[in-house]
Amino acid sequence: MLSRISPRASQSSTSSLLSFFSRNSSSSNTKIYELRTYDIIPEKLPFFIQLSNSHFHLRTAHSRMIGYWTSELGALSQTIHLWEYDSLTQRASIRKTLYQDKDWLEYFVKPALPCIKKQSNIALSLLPWTPLNEENTDKPRAFQLIQRSFMPGHFKQWESLMKQGWASRPHHSQPIGFWKTEFGPADNVYELWAYESFDQAIAVKENKEWRDTVGQAVLYTKESYVKGLLPIEISPLK
Repeated sequence: MLSRISPRASQSSTSSLLSFFSRNSSSSNTKIYELRTYDIIPEKLPFFIQLSNSHFHLRTAHSRMIGYWTSELGALSQTIHLWEYDSLTQRASIRKTLYQDKDWLEYFVKPALPCIKKQSNIALSLLPWTPLNEENTDKPRAFQLIQRSFMPGHFKQWESLMKQGWASRPHHSQPIGFWKTEFGPADNVYELWAYESFDQAIAVKENKEWRDTVGQAVLYTKESYVKGLLPIEISPLK
C-alpha cells in the first residue's frame, strides 16, 4: 500500500513532471527504437545472463542500449533489450558491422545461439509527448512493460485520454517512455514504467483519476498485455 501524500506534495510532484514534459516536448525525437525479445531455454538462462554481463560490451560498442531486462512476471525465461538508433538506415549499417566483428561473434554469438529458442524484434518511434526518461535511482527498480493493441483508427482518442491522465501519475511512478510501432504488430503502443517494486505497480490502480483514464481508454483498446521486468547487471536503466 502506498503511503498517503499531502495535496501540496502531490501538486509539487505534478508540477515537476509537467515541467519535465514541457522542457523536452518542444524538440521532436525522430530516433528509432528497437525492442528485442529472446526466448531462452530455461535451464540455460543463468548462463545466458552471465554471458551477457561478461561480453555484451562488445555489442554496446556499436550502438546505444537503453536497457536490458529479464522477464519476471507475465512471461518466463525471456531477455528483453531496448536500443536507440538515429534511423533504420543506421541500424542496418550497424547490423552489417556486427556480422564482421570477430570478437562479438566468437565470444558472445557462438556460445549464445544454443541457448536461444526464438528471437523477435519491433521497430518503434517515441511518442513526442513522452520524452525518454533515463534518470536512475540509488537502487535497482522493477519495470513494467505494457503492450496495448488498438482498434484501427482509434489511436488519437486513446492518446488524448492518456495525456489527460498524466497529472495523476507522478507520485506513483514516472514513465520511462511511450512508443508506437513502426514495424511489428500494427496499431500497438508500448509503455515502459519504473517502480520501487512490483507491489507499487499494482497500487497505482488505487488512484481514481488514473483508473478513470484507463477505464475510458479501454473503449478504444482491443487488448493489453503486461510484463514485469528486472534489469540485469549491465543494464543502463536500473
